[in-house]
This record gives sequence, C-alpha cells and structure tokens, in this order.
Amino acid sequence: MYFNAPNAYRDKKFSCRICSKEEIWTARQQKWWYEEAGGDLETTAVFCRGCRNKKNKARREQRKHMEEMAKKKPHPNEAFFTGK
Repeated sequence: MYFNAPNAYRDKKFSCRICSKEEIWTARQQKWWYEEAGGDLETTAVFCRGCRNKKNKARREQRKHMEEMAKKKPHPNEAFFTGK
C-alpha cells in the first residue's frame, strides 16, 4: 500500500496519549516532520509538548546514567556475581 504525500498541510487537533491534553499539530510542524526530518508519511503527533519534553528529559538522564555506569570500575568480585 502506498501513501500519497500531502500537497497541503492543515492544522490538526490531537489528544496527547499520556495526559489527554488537546493540542494542535500545526501545518508548519507537519511540513518540517515530513519534509525535513524524513518522518514516515503515516505518522502523526501523539504527545503534547509538555509530555514530549518530559520523555526526552528522562531519556537524556537515562543515557547520562548509563554512560556514568560504563565508566565505573567493575566490582572486585564481579566474576562471582556474573558467573564468569
């Protein structure tokens, strides 16, 4: 199945999947998503700005935590704990 690219973007209302807040996915945002970011043509906005920011912050914090954990020296008895 093929999906035709829209020839005109229109503001669209949507409800956030997390908080149910209604927002508008603007034509300008759609144009950027499809034409510049290369977003899939069958996708639409599903998270409000606030929830998207919270998700991105949590992702950054998790990445930072994992990088810090990778820098730590292994426990002296790691072989015992991992079974190696």
